[in-house]
Amino acid sequence: MSEDRKRVKVEIYGSSYTIVSNHRKEQIEQLAETVDKRMKAIALADPRLSLSHVAVLAALTLAEDNWQLERQNQRLTGMLEREWDRKKKQLVKAPLEDKGKEEHLAGKAPDSSEKPISEATREQEGEKD
Repeated sequence: MSEDRKRVKVEIYGSSYTIVSNHRKEQIEQLAETVDKRMKAIALADPRLSLSHVAVLAALTLAEDNWQLERQNQRLTGMLEREWDRKKKQLVKAPLEDKGKEEHLAGKAPDSSEKPISEATREQEGEKD
């Protein structure tokens, strides 16, 4: 047995099990408690069910919960990816817009090779004289 693997005793629906896992003891106990509660809820809803039926129905309902969470995770991941793409486009576009604003505030024409508007105006006035 690997050093990372732990043996944890748990009780599920009245039976004891020794679980060997790499997970933390607390996590294994929480998982066992979840299964135990689900099995007890199913048995309470229909006391005529056999142990195997209770176990299979518990497995199915837990699998359904997992499936729904996976779908929700995929939906949220898609939303985050779309938002990330939108923000990346804004970040790429923003420096170009900022450069144009800086040039405008500095009195420069949009083309950075041109002189500031104030200098160009003085030159034009000088030419008129």
